[in-house]
Amino acid sequence: MNISCTWSDFKTIYPDKGVVVIFTKDVNNDVPTVVVGMLEGPDKVFTLTNPPSKVNFLNTYPSAVQVDSIT
Repeated sequence: MNISCTWSDFKTIYPDKGVVVIFTKDVNNDVPTVVVGMLEGPDKVFTLTNPPSKVNFLNTYPSAVQVDSIT
């Protein structure tokens, strides 16, 4: 499911409580998105209309792990 929302709305919907959250930027168009994996349902992809900086993202999701590539 693809959903567009603001960063504030996203933080309200998915506080840091055990969800899998991946913050990415599309290499072709530089559009930041957030991919959320939920145990109880299918994955959801959020496109943020006002994406956070890396620091703000890590402040909200401190357990996030940064990687340079996923293979």
